[in-house]
Order: sequence, then structure tokens, then C-alpha cells
Amino acid sequence: MTARPCVQDDFLQARVTDKTILNVFLVNGIRLSGQLAGFDQFAVLLELVQACNLFSNMPFRP
Repeated sequence: MTARPCVQDDFLQARVTDKTILNVFLVNGIRLSGQLAGFDQFAVLLELVQACNLFSNMPFRP
């Protein structure tokens, strides 16, 4: 039995090559906008295109 290509991988690869600006919403509701630089099975890498438009900073506290 041969493995079928993943539709999600095809979609993400197309976004990497055409450099479309994406909005990614995190589980807590925060929206990140940027170009998709890369991805794998577990993560996506965004390049923030206009960091000066950030409206708030949330400090990280472990």
C-alpha cells in the first residue's frame, strides 16, 4: 500500500513558494500575520513582515 500525499503539506508548500501573507490564529486567540517560511509535521515558521504594527507585548512567564 502506497502512502498518499497529504493535502495539508501541498497547501502549505504552495504558501511557502508564492509568499502569501497568512493570518495564523493561536489557541489563545492571538493572531499572527506573516509569510510562511517553512513547516514540518509539528510546527510552522512565520516571518513577521511588519513588526512595527504589533499592538501589545505579552511577557513570557514560565
